[in-house]
Amino acid sequence: PQNRTDLLLIIGMGLTGMFGGQTLYILGLDLLNPDIAAVYQPLGPVITSTLAVALRLETFSVPKLLGLILGVGGVCVLIQVWTLTKLVSGSNNILGHGFLLSGVVSQQLLIIFQKYLKG
Repeated sequence: PQNRTDLLLIIGMGLTGMFGGQTLYILGLDLLNPDIAAVYQPLGPVITSTLAVALRLETFSVPKLLGLILGVGGVCVLIQVWTLTKLVSGSNNILGHGFLLSGVVSQQLLIIFQKYLKG
């Protein structure tokens, strides 16, 4: 690391992407089944793009907006399938869903930190 900010970013990358993301995902898997956990993974690129634009690491453009709309649309289709699965399996653990969503966001923060570190 060249300075204190770089060191803090590297520590943040380890805590969010590697430790936080995996720990939260495993906790979510413990409370829910893998089928439901798999629904959250496609949210990764959508969250990354949204965070990058919000933090002004990326510029906003129409193609990115269309990509986000397609990504969210795909996740919505998966959520509809998940809803049918939930009705069949009876799996409705709010804490598990919170862990899974937090795990995905945490993993995507690693990518944001890497982009910021690269400059």
